[in-house]
Amino acid sequence: MNDDKIFETIDFSLEIERLKDGKLIEITPCIEVTTEKPATLIASFLVDGMELIESARISLAKGHNRIPLREKARIGNPNLWNVHTDGKPSLYEMSLIFDKNGQPHYQITKIAGIRFPELKDRKNFLLNGNPVTFRRCEFDRIPAENELEKLCRAEGFNFTMLRDTQEALEEILTLCDRLGIAAAVELSGNSRINALELHPSICLFHARKESAGHHAYRNAASPVPFLLTEELPEL
Repeated sequence: MNDDKIFETIDFSLEIERLKDGKLIEITPCIEVTTEKPATLIASFLVDGMELIESARISLAKGHNRIPLREKARIGNPNLWNVHTDGKPSLYEMSLIFDKNGQPHYQITKIAGIRFPELKDRKNFLLNGNPVTFRRCEFDRIPAENELEKLCRAEGFNFTMLRDTQEALEEILTLCDRLGIAAAVELSGNSRINALELHPSICLFHARKESAGHHAYRNAASPVPFLLTEELPEL
């Protein structure tokens, strides 16, 4: 596998830690790629166009790799993602730029948000330390963004239930990210949980007890709260 083949399959996820009562966060980008032979990559990490991690060397082993960068990006007083009923949701543009022969060669850019969901018990949910009251809506089709935005404002909808197997999931989650609609996502066991977490709208995972989705969540050690599907309250 040559370098260009690696770039065709490479992806990244993020590990985010909250420090100093939320006034500082540390972001660790994690490279995810499967290679046919060992390789070395050079990458830098940018947030909203500002380089927060300078060129870092990443050594890849043969097979599947999920490698965190050694350095951490720090953001002081971060703008946090909220449901729209608690204020306008904030999003960041996050990029990994890979160098080749000392020059930028390949870039991955994602729109991501920073939020800290907590499940105090099966009925009480905190987002960024604040209690959230959910008003639920369902998508029987993919609505136009302006249509959904008007509906949210008029009806106060700020929450929906989704499945990780449903059609156009990425498109729906991207809408939810931008508009400030939280989502509980049912896990099938076939999705990369670390990649889903980049969508700040995902504030709860659930799956049937001892199902493939339940085991996948355990293995991912996700910071997003989890409930068994059998225990879900009437959200």
